[in-house]
Amino acid sequence: MWHNEYDGYSPRGGVLGPGLTPVVRLLLYITVGVFLAQIIFDQLLRGQFTLVLALSRAGLRHGYYWQLLTYMFLHGGFFHLFLNMLALYFLGPPTERTLGSAHFLVLYLASGILGGLGWILLETFGLCVGASGAVFGLLAAFATLYPREPITLLLFFVLPITMEAWLLVVVASIVQVLFLITGAGGRIAYAVHVAGALVGFLYVLLTVPRRFHLRPRRLPFARPKDAAPSEPRWLADDRVDQLLDKVAAEGIHSLTAFERSLLERAARERRSRGH
Repeated sequence: MWHNEYDGYSPRGGVLGPGLTPVVRLLLYITVGVFLAQIIFDQLLRGQFTLVLALSRAGLRHGYYWQLLTYMFLHGGFFHLFLNMLALYFLGPPTERTLGSAHFLVLYLASGILGGLGWILLETFGLCVGASGAVFGLLAAFATLYPREPITLLLFFVLPITMEAWLLVVVASIVQVLFLITGAGGRIAYAVHVAGALVGFLYVLLTVPRRFHLRPRRLPFARPKDAAPSEPRWLADDRVDQLLDKVAAEGIHSLTAFERSLLERAARERRSRGH
């Protein structure tokens, strides 16, 4: 039975907060740390650090299979790193809270690895570096979970444009496919973006039952174990059914203290309404 490790819903605030989650924080630290190491050791080793860890057909032919993982922690410059980590910083925490840390880590790494394989199959030039495949997988997963959540972008880093998450993913994916087909847009690895987004979408679609997909602005946040429920009449029938399914499958002992308090509160509320 699928479930996430965070209980409860935030009665206020939107999707982008509060605070970093464990896997997002770890990925930020590792990616920035590897980028700093890349700068230092490429200077000392005349580019051999990137050559060994970046993804390439030649590397895979020589048995450097670790490149499918390590390439996503390297970057082509500070701006490349900044854009990827900005997306991870804002979209990662709400997605991790929904999926749970283990599912989120698998989603992120699978999007990056399979995105890299997509690049190997569809493109041929040079070396591939960057977390863009994993980030596009994250963006697609976020849009699948919260399709109507508004996201604001700065077009040309000046003009703010707000669109719903599902529309952003559709537009971005179409642009990536067009660039991939036409070869326009320089030496950016568009195949990584397209493959990563497809992995993120399919991961949520195949692993998260539809009844666990959440409505906009009803988003899960970590709540201290001793915190009392504070939202009046928020327990919809589908959420009560989720808790009852968990009891049927795993026993009453599987409920956390917070879940038990929610179920008891729902029962009292239904009795008061004559249900």
